[in-house]
Amino acid sequence: MDEEQLPWWKRRGPMAVIGGVVVLALVVGGGLLWRQYDDRGRLTAGASRAGDYSMSDGYFSESYSLTVPGARILVNVEAGRRGSKLDDVTYESTRVKAPRDGLLVHLDWSAVRSGNVDSTLVDAHRSSLRIRSKDTSVVVDRKIVPTTRTSYDDDDRDQKVVALRGDLGDLKLEVEFAGRKQTVSLLSGRRDMGRFASLYGAEVVNNRVVAIEQDQPTDVRSPFRWYCKALSGRLIRTPYLDGLGWAAPSREWILASGAGARVPAEAATWRDGEHSAYYSVAEKPTVSVTVAGKKPVKVLSQPQTRASGDISTTSADYVFSAEAGAAVTTVVTVGVSLERGPRSDAKAPARTTIQPRTTTSYPAVQDPTIGVRR
Repeated sequence: MDEEQLPWWKRRGPMAVIGGVVVLALVVGGGLLWRQYDDRGRLTAGASRAGDYSMSDGYFSESYSLTVPGARILVNVEAGRRGSKLDDVTYESTRVKAPRDGLLVHLDWSAVRSGNVDSTLVDAHRSSLRIRSKDTSVVVDRKIVPTTRTSYDDDDRDQKVVALRGDLGDLKLEVEFAGRKQTVSLLSGRRDMGRFASLYGAEVVNNRVVAIEQDQPTDVRSPFRWYCKALSGRLIRTPYLDGLGWAAPSREWILASGAGARVPAEAATWRDGEHSAYYSVAEKPTVSVTVAGKKPVKVLSQPQTRASGDISTTSADYVFSAEAGAAVTTVVTVGVSLERGPRSDAKAPARTTIQPRTTTSYPAVQDPTIGVRR
């Protein structure tokens, strides 16, 4: 066999072969060492670290607000491929890197109690927060605790960095409450509100609410003057209430909160020429509340009575089922049985019943999917 037909290692001397093997080993070993060095601090997809990490190459930053019954969850997001955290005591820096095919996402979040539902009617602790990519889902907080504070220092906020596969367009925030979910895309801001949609559109412009009080007899010639009032309270729309759960699809709970009556010790007077009388309450006042002509499906608590001076106020929370987002009218009617007081003119009736009423019209709620913002 000619020398040119021999394998290369037979055409070279032993030293040349050994040198080639050494060079190859150095190249492979160097590559492995470099990869090992480059992987220091690299997080696997789905891993998370608590703390205030800053993205050294952060190229995306945005804030989001997600509403659940009884609370509003505020989330700040920063995304990048490298992050670091400085220890406040030792001043040592901890560095982390994204998966080779993904991103690091730093989140800080907090929750504040919302006026959409009173905290006594909804346990907002049911909320959990997670971040998702196409094939990875990481729970950030399993039980969010809302507070009444409206401003925060860094120490007041929960913070975490999460490693995820995919690119920014794949990432979504997800909030779960009482078995229902809503999501918002980080990049586009597009929301899937699910059963929470009515909460986003439930802001009512005060000057669009029309209230008509019938606090005097309808007959202007009546000798009576009333001093009692029917209280419409506050109207709250929510898809969920403790004890009742989620409203039926396309429906919502309407809560007439604090509806009731205000009755002074001198509840009415009577005058006919020179004759006069005053009246006090003979029996406990009755309160009737309707929404869209329907009776409540539930009264959440027994009516509570509070006294301030000689004025007594009775109120309760009434729940109704209504079409989600529809215009509604509440009617609160108070029945007060009165008896003539001492030192009153005997010409006046010994007993009478008055019925003050307040009718309040609320406009339809704007479709929350129109003009949705982060």
